[in-house]
Amino acid sequence: MTIKADTLQAELVAVGGGGAGTPINVRLAEIAWEPYNLWVNKDGRRFMDEGYQLAFFAHGNALALQPEGISYSLFDSQTLKMIAERGLLRTGIFGAYTLHGFSKPGIPLPGLEREIKKQQSRDCLKIAESWDDIACWIRCQPQALKAMLEEYNAGCDRGHDSLFAKDQAYLRPLRTPPYYAIRCQGFICEALPERD
Repeated sequence: MTIKADTLQAELVAVGGGGAGTPINVRLAEIAWEPYNLWVNKDGRRFMDEGYQLAFFAHGNALALQPEGISYSLFDSQTLKMIAERGLLRTGIFGAYTLHGFSKPGIPLPGLEREIKKQQSRDCLKIAESWDDIACWIRCQPQALKAMLEEYNAGCDRGHDSLFAKDQAYLRPLRTPPYYAIRCQGFICEALPERD
């Protein structure tokens, strides 16, 4: 099982930085996969260690058990800037390239924030100045989302995620607006034989 960040095929976000002016294409799903993000369900609650999805298909069961099989990948502008500077940690299906061979891990993605903001009209992406607006978009109780974020951010400050023991390397507090949410849904990848 893998995730998609839309009910349709994921579109590409063109980002400069491929060397000699060559664009690098990054799907919103690849940004959603980053282990620095938080994954919450429709109730605004975390349901797994977000670093666990680095094992690609391993997170499918946890995602499938969420209400309507939907989750939201949350991050803030500081996290997005870090991803732009360092590149994606985990890109695509096998961790080296995306399914279509678009980008390698660790390649800086200058202009990433600008390109994501161009996508904000998409149904699967919300950019907001407050977590209340994100909660509204998710349709969860703002207090539940805020409480979860306060607990998580406090854990980041302590260097320990008390809920899922997320690897310290991926603990990043989410405190700097704008805030981002990408809606994700599980789906099955399968190969079908060619028909004669």
